[in-house]
Amino acid sequence: MAAEAKLGASLGYRIHKVKARPWQDPLEQAAAMCAVVPKEYRFWADANSNWGSPSRALHFINGLAQHHNYFAVESPVQYRNVDSFRQLKGKSPLKIAEHMGEDPMVFIREGLLQAFVIGGPLGRTMARRALMAEATGVPLWVEYGTQSGIAQVYQAQQAAAYPGIEYCISVTHCLADDLVVEPFRVESGYYTVPAVPGLGVTLDMAAVEKFRVK
Repeated sequence: MAAEAKLGASLGYRIHKVKARPWQDPLEQAAAMCAVVPKEYRFWADANSNWGSPSRALHFINGLAQHHNYFAVESPVQYRNVDSFRQLKGKSPLKIAEHMGEDPMVFIREGLLQAFVIGGPLGRTMARRALMAEATGVPLWVEYGTQSGIAQVYQAQQAAAYPGIEYCISVTHCLADDLVVEPFRVESGYYTVPAVPGLGVTLDMAAVEKFRVK
């Protein structure tokens, strides 16, 4: 995990989402990662609801907060369990994010979250959610559009267009091939959206032929 953090920093990223799994000690993990990255490099931990009860979640949250690089936790308790998030309200020193469900308004009205994580879809639905985020002040952290360079840049275009989108996840450097000619470069934590017509990237037809299923 420390090696992954060093790689992320070397690639120009400044925000790093890391999985906090039950078979790993998230506090030991945090110590190892924070020891090898710059002080401005920040982490948010995604527990995927594996921390169980609110009290156990707070144990890990408070531990992570001892590392200044950590700023948020995602899904620290059971997915979209309103009562559990109510028990965390006002007690977490870190931002709390959760996946958006069919009825996000209860979380917004009661101030239970500092961000919504959404995994898609892109397009019109994303635009509606981004406008809601801007109006309510609860931003979106988007984790979709990572399957190819085309999808990645489209996601970046939407994020640039809507102030309600705060972060987008990129795993372009992990793909066997992102299928586009132009490299997806991140500098000082930011990606510069292409200014040319269309999405601003070119489909790599040689890569398409290489991976075509015949």
